[in-house]
Amino acid sequence: MDVVIFFGIYLGVAFLFTLGSVLAVGGVLHAGTRRVDGFLIYLFPVMLLAVVVSTLSSGRNLSLPGALVGFGVEMGAGGAAKWLQRAVTLFLLAVSVERLANMAFGSRKADSPRALMVAFALCWVAVVALPAAFGTRPSFRHEYVYALVIGLAALTTTETGAQRAILFARNALVVFIALGLLLLVIKRDMVLSPYTGSWLPGFEWRFSGLASGPNAMGPLSLLCLLSLVSQPFEKRWLNRFAWGAAMVSLLLTQSKTTWIAAAACFLVLHLVSGSPFLSRWLSTPRYQLAAQVLLALLGLAVVALIYVAGANVFRTQFEALMATQQGTDLVTFTGRDQIWAIAWETFLRSPWFGYGPEIWDAYFRYQIGLPAAFHAHNQVMNVLAASGVVGTLAFSVYCVVLVRRIWPRLGAFNGLPAALGTLLVLRSISEVPFAFDSFGSETMVQMLLLMLVAGAKPRTDRARVPAHGQ
Repeated sequence: MDVVIFFGIYLGVAFLFTLGSVLAVGGVLHAGTRRVDGFLIYLFPVMLLAVVVSTLSSGRNLSLPGALVGFGVEMGAGGAAKWLQRAVTLFLLAVSVERLANMAFGSRKADSPRALMVAFALCWVAVVALPAAFGTRPSFRHEYVYALVIGLAALTTTETGAQRAILFARNALVVFIALGLLLLVIKRDMVLSPYTGSWLPGFEWRFSGLASGPNAMGPLSLLCLLSLVSQPFEKRWLNRFAWGAAMVSLLLTQSKTTWIAAAACFLVLHLVSGSPFLSRWLSTPRYQLAAQVLLALLGLAVVALIYVAGANVFRTQFEALMATQQGTDLVTFTGRDQIWAIAWETFLRSPWFGYGPEIWDAYFRYQIGLPAAFHAHNQVMNVLAASGVVGTLAFSVYCVVLVRRIWPRLGAFNGLPAALGTLLVLRSISEVPFAFDSFGSETMVQMLLLMLVAGAKPRTDRARVPAHGQ
């Protein structure tokens, strides 16, 4: 009898949720037609709300050994958090469909990123759909479609919508960071994990905040700082508080890759926004080919470096250095060369379509004996292993089209597109910021960039030239 009552309650709740979802989708579609910018601009607040509820309901204790292994937004959460995640996903899909329908049946923008939309869609087909069907391990999950729908919808954003998206992202990130810092006093073990290799004297921990880990919290803290540069608060005290909280959070994460990315991003912001000569040079069609060639050469150099690390080429030359722990960490990127080697071997087994989207799941990690390897720790190696040559070529085309779209808009929104592009490129060296088979907190930076390049106006050659003698 108890079993019957339990399943009756469960089915009743599921039915009510389904009914409410249908009504919510219909309401969103109807309300979105009356709003020029739609509701996708609320991406950051709803996503970060799901992260906050998931982390708080998980009751995690980072002081325990291996507490961060396997923890994520979708793991360790209570029932309420899971239902909230489903509601957030449904909301984002509904508002994305509304944006796409509005674009299909409404008037076209003169500068809409149609080429980038096609490149993004083809990239998804080659990186996700084809490997899911023809890879080493065929699979299908409805989550694969989320990034495609939301990414295409992000490319319909208007200029005012992009400005509002920055504001909502800024406000949500400030609250998210402040709550994480507040837990340092209330529940320290939920946000701090022990760290023996600390770079901060007397502070032997790493700050995860309410994110899934320090390497996830670091980029969010940096993104908050970049959004404050683009759209500062009008009230001076609030702006100072936001800057202080974000900088403390970034420092306590002890994410060295994010620290390096922060230095590079602020340098790019200074050059793009503060140097009129360089800004005009980057936006002049006459020099675009030369700049793109330099970027391509830089990309080839990164790929060559990845191959050397993944294939263990010239390893004997570093034996003396690797005799020490510091040398080992430097050369192997704290053991990531082993993951790169596994990714390379996986690619060689299925060079055309790769392993498939299910690479790095629990089964694959069990096979390779690395429970903490959730990705290849490099964007190119991850695409190669998961999607093969076909996916890598499509991803390369997408990156080229994205760069061509960003190039004349580097200085838009006070240089934020240039900074976000720099952040994604640098994180691609040791992380996987471009995800096409799932949608989570890691993909928010890419989605914000797509919104900005869709809504930003290109800078023309007719730059303001001061009159002689002024």
